[in-house]
Amino acid sequence: MNPFFKEDDHGRNEALLAAQEIHPQKLPAYIIEKDFYVTCILRILYIDIAPTLSGRTAVPFIFKGGTSLSKCSNIIDRMSEDIDLSFSMELLECHEVVREPTKSRKKMEGEADEIDKKARVFVLDELIKPLTLALKALDDRIEVNIENEEPLHLGIHYPSVINEGNAVQRRVLLETGSLSQNNPVEYVGITHMLGECISQFKEPDFEVVSLKPERTMIEKIFGVHC
Repeated sequence: MNPFFKEDDHGRNEALLAAQEIHPQKLPAYIIEKDFYVTCILRILYIDIAPTLSGRTAVPFIFKGGTSLSKCSNIIDRMSEDIDLSFSMELLECHEVVREPTKSRKKMEGEADEIDKKARVFVLDELIKPLTLALKALDDRIEVNIENEEPLHLGIHYPSVINEGNAVQRRVLLETGSLSQNNPVEYVGITHMLGECISQFKEPDFEVVSLKPERTMIEKIFGVHC
């Protein structure tokens, strides 16, 4: 457990305000706070949960989207808002929907619906409980709720200790799905801004499997990621 969680709210507030002053870009404390929780969630997904799925697939989760561009590639300078997580086809025991001249649109839609259903079942039956337990072990005030049904997205609400920046929601949206292509990928070590600024809260980098930035940029440009 990171020492940050052993601090009371006053101590956490002071740590984040100190990090704000040290950060090379002077990012606001509420952004550093949100990045910290984004990173904690990713750590649980890749360090705690992914290994329990190794009997089914070596790569259950693929981190993608704008936050991955920021945390894994430093391509864009933006706040870590949400986690866009794609499930591998092996995990869901499915095959990607492939366009074929002889395959009707209705059949492809049916295949996509089946993937969505399996992804939903995985989230409900295998992801929510271990994720919630791990987060509450850090701070029992953290809440995990379903915020969108189709596709199934989770809202992870954390106890903010920063009053400023009210326009930024004190929750991380975990967006899940599997319909876009999950390749090519790369293994990237990441950590959080708080630890980079204050050694007391520094943690070793951990690896995530991230969609390569070239692919993510294409999805962003053409709006094909889901």
